[in-house]
Order: sequence, then C-alpha cells, then structure tokens
Amino acid sequence: MPVLLLYGGADTTLNVQASANRLRGNAGRRRGSVVRIYAGADQQLLLPAGTQNGKWQWPRPVPGYVDDLTAWLRERLER
Repeated sequence: MPVLLLYGGADTTLNVQASANRLRGNAGRRRGSVVRIYAGADQQLLLPAGTQNGKWQWPRPVPGYVDDLTAWLRERLER
C-alpha cells in the first residue's frame, strides 16, 4: 500500500531528516509512496507568521502542500 509522508523542515518535535531518511528507505519500496520535506514549515505544515516584503503575513500553509496532497490522492482514486 502506498504511503504519503509529509514533514515540515522546521519541525522541532523530531529529527526531520533522520526520520524522513529512515521512512524513505522503507516506504520507498512501495510503488506510489512519497516522502517530502517542506523547508521552513512547522509540524503542522505551516509557515510562521511574520513580515514579508514589509507586510504582515499570518501563518499559512506551505506552498505546494495542498497541490501535492490532492495530486497524490487523485492518483490513488484513478487506480
């Protein structure tokens, strides 16, 4: 069964790289499995609040997350 494993690169609850590498080795053998790390995102796959280009930005989903998730789900439904 394929799995989708998504990590926030700024997650402080675990060693993201070590965990992703360990699971990539196991899940990578399963056709259709994906392990992805989103740089700057926390464990909820959100970018932190702060100013960007002089404007305040609320926490927001990391770019690409929703598209990656829906594409992976669509692939499962099409089979």
